[in-house]
This record gives sequence, structure tokens and C-alpha cells, in this order.
Amino acid sequence: MYEEKSYKVGINWVGIIVKIILIILFVLLLLWIIPNPQLDTFYDRVFNENIQTMRVAARDYYTVDKLPKNVGESTSMTLKDMINAKMVLPFVDKDNNTCNENNSYVQVTKTGDNEYVLKVQLTCGSQSDYILDTIGCYDLCPNGTCTPENPSEDENKEPSDPTPSTPVAKVTEYQFRKAVDSVSTSYTCPDGYTKDGKKCFTVVDIDRIDATPKYGEDTELVVDAIPNVEQGGVVYAEPIKTLVGTSTTCPSDDYIQIGSYCYLYTSKVVQGGEAVCPAGYTELGSTCYIVTKPVPQSSSEPTCPNGYDSTSDGRCRKLVGSAKIVEASKDCPSGYDPNGSNCAKKVGSAQASYGNWNYKSSVTVTERQREYETATERKELTNSVYKKTCQTCYTYAWYYTYTTYTRSVNYTCSTGKEVNGSCYLYADYNVTPGSKSCDVGQVEGNYCYVYETPSYNKDVCQLGFTYNASDGLCYHYEDKVSSESTCPPGFTPDINGLCYTRTVPSVENIYSYTCPDDYDQYGSGENTVCYKTKSPSVTYTCADKDAKVVGKTCVKTVKGAQLGYVCPTGYNIRDTKYCVKTERQYIDATEKKTTNTTYKYTWSTNKTLEGWEATGKTREVDAK
Repeated sequence: MYEEKSYKVGINWVGIIVKIILIILFVLLLLWIIPNPQLDTFYDRVFNENIQTMRVAARDYYTVDKLPKNVGESTSMTLKDMINAKMVLPFVDKDNNTCNENNSYVQVTKTGDNEYVLKVQLTCGSQSDYILDTIGCYDLCPNGTCTPENPSEDENKEPSDPTPSTPVAKVTEYQFRKAVDSVSTSYTCPDGYTKDGKKCFTVVDIDRIDATPKYGEDTELVVDAIPNVEQGGVVYAEPIKTLVGTSTTCPSDDYIQIGSYCYLYTSKVVQGGEAVCPAGYTELGSTCYIVTKPVPQSSSEPTCPNGYDSTSDGRCRKLVGSAKIVEASKDCPSGYDPNGSNCAKKVGSAQASYGNWNYKSSVTVTERQREYETATERKELTNSVYKKTCQTCYTYAWYYTYTTYTRSVNYTCSTGKEVNGSCYLYADYNVTPGSKSCDVGQVEGNYCYVYETPSYNKDVCQLGFTYNASDGLCYHYEDKVSSESTCPPGFTPDINGLCYTRTVPSVENIYSYTCPDDYDQYGSGENTVCYKTKSPSVTYTCADKDAKVVGKTCVKTVKGAQLGYVCPTGYNIRDTKYCVKTERQYIDATEKKTTNTTYKYTWSTNKTLEGWEATGKTREVDAK
């Protein structure tokens, strides 16, 4: 019979644990043999250097006059204040971020008569810490006290007793300190805000306008005007041509003008039979005539002969030519010379008076120019500078600025009138009147006229008849005709047995010629000449079109130079030419209370002092 056996699989837990322990020990050995880089140590060193920089800067800053006066009082500065005062440069943390400038600060607290504690707080990112440094007057003053170094005059006096002093016994004093906790409150503001007590404010713009330009006073530039001399003599003008009426003319002397037409009469053409006079005609040789009386017509208007014009006094006048002009003779009084329309005599030179010199222009050149001064203009060198010839050049040259000034001059005469710096007396010519004459007619103004008596009756003959002034009758002549006679082509028979044709007379304009006012007239009609005698004269003009003539000078107002810009009350200038009105916007500052631990120090001859901690420092003092 076989015996049945059973088998179980076992795990050696002890061996496994031993192997794990050996692996851990091996890893620890590797870490011990190969050290890791100590980055934390590097970061701590950077932080410590930054906080030490603040401490050194604070100790240099807090001199005796800046320390708090009473025990328990403190004074502080934020890192931002220190950076703005150029005491330190901005700090960065281990991640290269700027440290918190508002939560980082230095604070000095007075803990005793001559003892102070300096606290330096630095916050960079998540890392924040502070250090304490004890400051005594022996650190700040050479004599070890917070009083003036030089004693008063009385303290420097020698004792009056010349007896030598006896040695003074010395005792040992021990220094002790005691921790003193004080709570300080600080206020911080966000970036872009400024602290004002327990508030923070930022300045914002509420209005913006253009600034007003500001100019200096206007000045007047006065220079001599340019004289323009106009010579005297005879001046001519075109006569004034005026339409005064029209005249009508028939084509030839064979026409007779009756009303608005010119009539031409002819006899009928004889075609046969015996030539006899027409009925009512009287035979006169080979011709026939008929006589009638004119029809008289009375008129209130005068009737003038052909070529005559009616005058306002009821006469008939005819222009026959221009009157002959005999020039009047004239001469100057004794001592005077002719001067155009009058006579002049020089009596001396005028007295000149000059005005102030006024700026005219400036020019800058690289070569010397001639300086000069006349009665009314001066040019002088006003500046010279040795400088680069251009911004990017390395060559230098002298630049000379020359300024030109001008001044006005006025002339006065004690006797006479001033002309171009001289004084003259004036007198009229001694004139011998001239005369005018006519060969035909009588003189009226510059013309010759003849007169006729007008008629107020008009004797009018019927159509085709001609008035005979010797007997006052109207005659019409006609050739003998036969009963078979007819009018030529283009002619029309009339009631008197005549043939006629008619046409419109030609019209011609009649003009009168006169001269402008102040002009004399010579000749007539189209030959009229207008003239006058003009005296010499002087006018003045300015070369500068913006100047105006004042007497013999040219005056130009020069606007004052722009001095800058100004703003209304409550506005401040910005960007040169804008005015900005601002206001402060406030928020509450962030309040932070900090507990500061400082130490109060004292000296004692006892080696122990209850409630105080010995610092280990000793000193020898005179025994009391």
C-alpha cells in the first residue's frame, strides 16, 4: 500500500525583506557618495544678500537727525521708497520676480536713551523673513553719544584749582538686555496708487482741452518809405464822346426829303401825239409850270436855318470853329525859381530827429561780413559760435550772426516846408492873363459862334413843289406831255401828273465832344484835344506789402514771438500744448499689523539682573 504525500509552495518572506533593505542601503550610500546640488542654500544666500543690502542702506540713511526722538517711537521706509530715493536697486527672487516693494520695509525703533533696533523685513514671492540689528550712538557718533561732538566752551575750561587730581577708582559694569514687543501698523497701496495716510489715491484725467498760445508784446517796425517823384507838365485825356442826335441824308441832290422818305420826281414818257402842257400848267418854252401858294403854319418853337441850333435864349447859333488861345505869361517873384505849379526858394537844411533803433532781420553765415552804420540803418555782429557743421559731422566752423536795425528819421523846419531834408518857401507865379480870338464869329469859352434870327412861321409847299423865297410861292416845273404819255418803269403817277419814286434816307449819328472836369479843351468835333497842366508831386510806397505808409515812413506791426502755452486755473499743461484737469480717486489702504520684537539695553555693576539677559559685554567706568 502506498503512502500518500502532500506538497505546499512556500514564500521566503525573510529573504525578500532582507533584499529590500539592502537595496535601500545601497541607494542611500549612492546619495551619500554623490551629493545633490544645494539649491536651497543658493536661494537663501540670494535672499540674505538682498536683506543685507537693505540693512546697510538703512544704517547709512538713518543718521542722528533722522532717528526717532522718544523711547518706543518708530520710523520706517518701504522698499519702494528706498528704490525711489535711489538708495537700493530693485530686488528679484529665486524665480527672477521683483520683490514686493510695499510689504518689504526697514524700521528703526528707539528702545533706550541711546539704544535703537533696526528691523529689516523682506518679502520675495512666497519667502518672507526679517532680521534685527541693534544700533547705539556709539555706532553713529564718534564720541559715542547722540549729542554734538564738540563740548561747550565752559566744558573746555581748565579747573581753577592747580592741585593735581587723585586717581579715581574703576568699577566693572555689565550689559544686559530685555526683549520688548511692540505692535506697529503699516498701510500699503496697490501698484499705481500713492499712499496718503490710511488712504490710497490715483490721479485720473477728467477733462482735456487745447492750451492757449502765449505771445510776447507786438512791436512796430518803422522804416523809411520809398519816394516816387512824379514830374509836372501837360497831361492829356481822351474827350468824352456823347450821342446828341441823328441826321438824315437822301441818296443825291435830285431827291427831296419829305417826312421820313426821299422823293425823286420825273416827267411822263411821251409816246406820241402833240406835246402840250398838262391841264392847269402854264407854258414856258419847252416846259410847263404851275404856281401855288405855300400853306403857312405857325409854331411856338423857333425855326433855325439849316446848320444852326436853337439856344435857350431863343436864338439860332452855329459853331464855326475853335477860338485861338493865346497863352498867359507868368514869372516868379525875385529870389524864387519855377517849381511846377508854383515857385520855390530854398531857405536852409531841415533839422533831423531820429527814433529808436528797431530790429529788422538777422542772418547767420560762416564768413565775416562788413559792419556799418548809417543815419537810418545799422548792421552789427551779435553772436559768434564755434560748432559742428552738421549733427553727424566731425568738422567745426565759426558761425557769425549779424543783426540789422533800422530807425526812422523826421525832419522839421523852423521856416518853410521840408522836402527831402531841405526847407523851402513857396509863392505863386506872377501871371499876365492871355486872350482868345475868332476870325469869324464871336468867342464863347473856347469856341467861335455865329448867330441868326429864328423864324416862328413855316411855309410848307405841297408835295412836288419847291418854295421860292423871292416871291414866297411854290413852283413845279414839268415837260410838255401828250395824252398818251406814261411814267417810266419803277415810278408812280401822282395827282399833279408827275411820276415819283421814294426811298428811306440814310441816318447818321451826331456826336458832341467834351472834356473831363479840370481839363481845358482845344479844337472841336473829332479834333477835340483835352489837356491840363500838372504840378510835380511826391508819393510814398512800401516795399513790404504788409506795411502801411505813415507820412514818409512805412510802419509794420510785428506780432510778438510765441512764448509757450498757458492753461486756465485748475488745469495743468501736458504734451506742450494741451491742458488737462485731473482729480484724485481714493480707496482704503491695506492695513497690516506687525509685532516687532526689540531689545532694551542697560548697564549694571551686578553680574546678574532679574528679568534681564546678560549680553556678555562689559565696560570700565569711574566708581561713584
